[in-house]
Amino acid sequence: MTPTDNAIHIKTGIAKAVAYSTSGGLVFADYMSYLNHHAGAFGVIIGFCTFIVNWIYQHKNRKLIKKEYDIN
Repeated sequence: MTPTDNAIHIKTGIAKAVAYSTSGGLVFADYMSYLNHHAGAFGVIIGFCTFIVNWIYQHKNRKLIKKEYDIN
């Protein structure tokens, strides 16, 4: 392999990296735009999921306290 061939491989690798990075950046930006336009809906969903998880753990905690103090 001559030095010129090696330079071509390096330039090709750089070009591929730039192309993939640009493509990934555009996909990421589009996804962020989607989240930005639907932020309210995502907030409601996350809030509801948080409420459910907290309710489950509070229910388990109450059961443990009742069991610990033999409360019916």
